[in-house]
Amino acid sequence: MPCFFFILDTSASMSTRAHPQFSFFDLAKNYIETFIKVRSRNDTRMMMGRENDRYFLSTTSGKYPENVKVVSEKAPIIVVEELRKLVLPYGTAQLHTAILDAFKVLHVNRAQTGIDGVGTGRVIQNSEQIMIILLTDGSGIAGIPSEFQLFFDPPFLGSEMTKEAFRWDQKLYTVVFRIPSTPYRPTNSQLTLIDIDHVTIEKLCAKTGGRSFSIVSVRQINTSIDHILMTATQHKIGVRFDCLPTIPGTVTQDEVNRLKAKFKKVSDKKPVTNLISRLNPQGRPVTCHWVIPESYFPVRAMDNLPQRTAHPVILCAPKPLPLTIRNDLPLDKLELEMGGVTEIIMEILQGRRDLCVWENSNGSDEYSA
Repeated sequence: MPCFFFILDTSASMSTRAHPQFSFFDLAKNYIETFIKVRSRNDTRMMMGRENDRYFLSTTSGKYPENVKVVSEKAPIIVVEELRKLVLPYGTAQLHTAILDAFKVLHVNRAQTGIDGVGTGRVIQNSEQIMIILLTDGSGIAGIPSEFQLFFDPPFLGSEMTKEAFRWDQKLYTVVFRIPSTPYRPTNSQLTLIDIDHVTIEKLCAKTGGRSFSIVSVRQINTSIDHILMTATQHKIGVRFDCLPTIPGTVTQDEVNRLKAKFKKVSDKKPVTNLISRLNPQGRPVTCHWVIPESYFPVRAMDNLPQRTAHPVILCAPKPLPLTIRNDLPLDKLELEMGGVTEIIMEILQGRRDLCVWENSNGSDEYSA
């Protein structure tokens, strides 16, 4: 069930005129309308699960919840009608507050459905495809504090169970309009691969598994829309990879340190790796037999459950370990997104197709397969 949450910067800086004589505010509203049209067109790549799409819209004007204009609407025309009511941008924008407000709206809905399943593990078929798309300009990005982190302070609904403000199936994309007022002809490489924006906003997006787009030409708008929509055609959930701190068997500490260094180098550039689930004809992920377990085992002696991270952390050994798979046990197949983490794992497996996964199941420092 794909969800598209648009955050529209309505501050006065969005009235800046760009070539060809349109303001950034006009371009941002047109971006949302074009996005909806492309999603609704008769394209087989976009049709799967499209009837279950939900749309959200919020602005940077006012405080939560007054700034939320559309909530969980299946009719995209409602979003278009609300956009037409927004005539002139004014005032200032606190984009970091608007981002957290978007997560608040989403978490109210999650609390009603209970899909997080805290304490019982993470169920892939109970996840959603949520894409938050922030539309702003360079002035809005400059107003985000460099020390800003995606945490709720004070705590909000569900934050006592998850450290970060986002969840593993929520991705933040930021479209930053930096179109010059003078005519500019982008290169062919800029039309096919759009540059990321300022490091502050790019780091925030990367932590959720999304990215930023630095738009320097109106010809890049459709490229960014296609990138986001093609991501929506697959059901992706974000995970992180790291090395086991202690490993049974004959594995030296040097091997552990080398693997840790490799994962750190990759995670500094791209902290989140996606697992891709197959979809059923209704556009929902197929039912998995196994959950991704918690990092602890709940026992009666616990007064409170520990906080989980937004993305589950999968720990790997630096070399293949003996593994026996029983034929009478059902198996789940998930595709690992191509990237630096995939290359590391393929190097570890050395051509093997099985991987032993270790989990901490009793709260101690010992791991079991």
